Amino acid sequence: MIKTNFAAASAVLLITAACCTPTPVGIRHPSVMLLEGPMGSGSGVVIADGWILTAAHVLPVFTADGNPVGEAIEHPFLDLALIPCEAAVGTGLRMADVLPELHDPLRSYGWWLAVQYQMVEGFQGAAPGESSAPVIHGCSGGAVTNERGELVGIIATVSYARTQMGDGYAITHMAGYTPIDEDVRGWITLHILPEPEAK
Repeated sequence: MIKTNFAAASAVLLITAACCTPTPVGIRHPSVMLLEGPMGSGSGVVIADGWILTAAHVLPVFTADGNPVGEAIEHPFLDLALIPCEAAVGTGLRMADVLPELHDPLRSYGWWLAVQYQMVEGFQGAAPGESSAPVIHGCSGGAVTNERGELVGIIATVSYARTQMGDGYAITHMAGYTPIDEDVRGWITLHILPEPEAK
């Protein structure tokens, strides 16, 4: 769980809200859900029938329309959690086989302050898990996809002001996401696929 100084976090929130208010693009993604809980709101992604993938730091949560969820399965060291939920229907987002490289287009989906659904565009930063797509509180646990619409990560931190020079580009706002690499895909598969029946 990420801990921040309250005053500093409030300042970042105000700066981000003023400078990075997202502009919705396109229509709402059916796999991205609003989650609510006693600690605030967050977002989640349907990745398989009956399963939501989200950021562990948004727990505990339930669906915004009041549907109950089962006990969350938290990743042992990453900011990820799987939540069983009967209301999460459909095949969900397909996970990408390859993570994005520097400058690759990205899209981030989530619920801005639990009020407004957003999809914002950006690109991959220099380090794994960096995206220039501006997101704000409430988007944690939402989806980061590549240009083919495949899931490459789960939003972990909101946008913060920064200028980074390197390889001929500058970034003024950067958000963090947890990349869904081969190890994470294996962890997900281990929990959401039923064990084969003994013959």
